Amino acid sequence: VDSDSRKEGDLIIFDKRWVYSPDDEFSSLVIFEFKRPGLALGDNIEKQVLEYFQKIVEGNSKTYKGKIIEVDDNTPKFGYIVCEIPKSLRENLIKWQGYKETPNQTLFKYLPDVNMYLEVMSFHHIHKSATERHKAFFRMLGIDK
Repeated sequence: VDSDSRKEGDLIIFDKRWVYSPDDEFSSLVIFEFKRPGLALGDNIEKQVLEYFQKIVEGNSKTYKGKIIEVDDNTPKFGYIVCEIPKSLRENLIKWQGYKETPNQTLFKYLPDVNMYLEVMSFHHIHKSATERHKAFFRMLGIDK
């Protein structure tokens, strides 16, 4: 991203179509932002992710070959913020920022004007989900304890 900012996304995935599409066309964008445990996040935890998407859509990003990455408002965008979610933050996100709670206690919202899905999840949720997935996989392989 051409920018004076020293900030960069923790993990950015450009999902590229491989069949029947131009070389520089992406079918979706995914950004993961990890927030350090214990960090005071404030009210707008999605700000950094939204800024990354905005810079990419504005055409300020290039491939490793130097070509402009062309995406627009219609390109599906997925932003995941992984952080601690204290009760006060959860209540703020639901009451004032339009987030909904999932059965897994993650929080999500959809921004239809820019085709963007945002989800806030805890480190605990990520660890628990991974453990459950691996448990089933190891059981299928016959190597579970």
